Amino acid sequence: MWTNSSSLLNMVAFMDHPGFIRRSLAHTQIKNIGYSTDVKRWRKFSQTYTEDIQHVGLLATVLLAANMSFLAIQSIDSGPGGLSYLPQKFSYLSLLAALASIVMGLAVRSPRLFTNHGPFYSQAIILILGFPFELFLYSILFFLLAVLVHCAKHKAMVQVVCAGILAMLMLCCLVIYWLITEPCNDVDSLDHRFTKVTRERKAGHH
Repeated sequence: MWTNSSSLLNMVAFMDHPGFIRRSLAHTQIKNIGYSTDVKRWRKFSQTYTEDIQHVGLLATVLLAANMSFLAIQSIDSGPGGLSYLPQKFSYLSLLAALASIVMGLAVRSPRLFTNHGPFYSQAIILILGFPFELFLYSILFFLLAVLVHCAKHKAMVQVVCAGILAMLMLCCLVIYWLITEPCNDVDSLDHRFTKVTRERKAGHH
């Protein structure tokens, strides 16, 4: 875990959302019976995923409104260079990413039953199901860039420095969180998870 750089990248860049989907999908597959999906586990994963997507869609809608309000600010709307004004570009990118997140979330909000047909299909479904969340994350990033660049252009250095400090704190917290925790599927019961860990530790002592 400590040396798994891809896991750390998922945590820092995507809040471990692809990892959650990968582990959850793996848990729905029945091993040693060819390619087969446990329907009960899939339904549980589907319910968790649907709730997650609903929250993402709601937050993306809020971010969409925030971008519209930001673009309506006079200093942004009449910024130098028109649509080539960098904060305006970032805000439009954020707006488009939020829209795409909402639309994609509506399309996959109730995942169709998936049967694993090999590594390529597994990666494809992970990307597809994770797309709404990743679009939402980058919509946030573009919006923050729009605000920060606008502040920097107007010499509001206090806000820029504070944002930099908060970003570093968040990054440090994510790395520390990754180091001191282990992934646990939301579709797993905690009792099963910790019972398994306890057994592994006992076996290690013997």
